[in-house]
Amino acid sequence: MKSRGQLEHASLSEIASPLSEKEPLVTIGMPTFNREWSLPRVLESMINLDYDKTRMRICFVDNESTDATMKIIEEFRAEHGPEYESVVVVVAKSNISKARNVAFEKATGTDYIFLLDSDILVKPDTIKRLLAIFEADSKVGIASLPWDNSNARKRAGLLYNAFTAPAGPHPAYKVGNGCNIMSMRAVAEVGGFNERLRVHEDGEYCYRLRRKGFKIVCDFSSEGTHLREIKVDSRFYLNLMRDSAETYRELIHRGSVLQIVKVLSSVAIVAFFALTLLYPGLYSVVAFVAILAFALWLNSASVALDDGIHVRLAYRPLVGALMTGATMTISAFLLYDLAVKRRP
Repeated sequence: MKSRGQLEHASLSEIASPLSEKEPLVTIGMPTFNREWSLPRVLESMINLDYDKTRMRICFVDNESTDATMKIIEEFRAEHGPEYESVVVVVAKSNISKARNVAFEKATGTDYIFLLDSDILVKPDTIKRLLAIFEADSKVGIASLPWDNSNARKRAGLLYNAFTAPAGPHPAYKVGNGCNIMSMRAVAEVGGFNERLRVHEDGEYCYRLRRKGFKIVCDFSSEGTHLREIKVDSRFYLNLMRDSAETYRELIHRGSVLQIVKVLSSVAIVAFFALTLLYPGLYSVVAFVAILAFALWLNSASVALDDGIHVRLAYRPLVGALMTGATMTISAFLLYDLAVKRRP
């Protein structure tokens, strides 16, 4: 099995095959871990996809499940395996990034890979709908559907109506990888997922993909259904901040101007506020207000929110304030972690 570094440098001919006159060959890459509770429904929705099964390769990557997940997968392979181009099953200790990299390797020779999480239901037209986006623009690297709307509503709470989604396919800066199709040509150029990241690996990958000149599109006219209900509480937000700090560090290491400016603006807010208290005066107040206004604007801009949604104009100050507070907290985690790791 190739390492992440080897995958990043794999040649185009090793990973992507040229399109033929037949329907494109698509690999469905599905990481699993203790998904006995969701897998039967997910597999049923996958079976009902309106796409030639002989042009579909299925790759399950199981993280050593301890429930009946493997039994369900083996029963699926025994019953439906002959209908598909092939059904590949890999059992390996992994995180989500490693599992997706294994799926990339097993997708060698296919045209596209459909990354589908094992707790997401899809509509029958999903593959054809997303492939149409690639046909319309050869520079698209990822075509995605929103798939977590119910949990997003809980996370946003009273602010849910502050956000609007455009109609139909729309450019995005980042999408989650629970329900999207990636061009294997893009994978060949961009490489694998960052295996150091336990979560939020999708944001870092999308950044690298855009750096290579590929586009990301989210089709808001359809959606997948996330079966897992995420408990949104203080622990959720605390873990979100910690995990986001890990991703910030990776993006800063790769030279992301956006993340560098976010962290610097967070530090500047605190510094200029302290300066204003220590040396009150017109210049210090103006400097503090200016950097605060910049941070509020930055953290409510679409490029910072990433996934193609828009903020209603009336809500932008409030969204900017909340996102600025979140960014400052993430920056604090990041700086603290850096300080601890540099201790002798």
